[in-house]
Amino acid sequence: MSLVVAADAAPSPPTGRILEMLRLANAAGRACYLDGYPTVVLRNAKGAALPFAIQRRGGMVVTDAPPKRVDLAAGASAYFLVEKYRCDGREKDRAVAVSAQPPGARPPALQVTLPEQQDFGFCGVGDAGNSVYVSPVVPDPTSAIRRF
Repeated sequence: MSLVVAADAAPSPPTGRILEMLRLANAAGRACYLDGYPTVVLRNAKGAALPFAIQRRGGMVVTDAPPKRVDLAAGASAYFLVEKYRCDGREKDRAVAVSAQPPGARPPALQVTLPEQQDFGFCGVGDAGNSVYVSPVVPDPTSAIRRF
């Protein structure tokens, strides 16, 4: 399996929410599949993992649908959405990159730099902005979004 991760256009977030859509492209010359949740680590400018509480379940925007197998032809893409709440208090640090381990993939994790305008501030343990919700890998961006 040879995958590449990149930031993609995220939907407009509700007030107080920060969203980042990530695209996993199959860079191999053959088909593969993904099934489940990616392992996500948010990293600061020094590359250190920030101790966010990663939630593999629905958030305000992230879908609560269970994972389903996503078949990827060579060159095709799959997606997952990362969501967090803003910091109501002072930020203690800031995530500038995401390390993502696709489900079923072997290390090393893929890394992507977050767009500068994204406000993935680390608020501290116990703050509402400490929880990060991650969708399962889905075949298209709209499937990562919660249906009401």
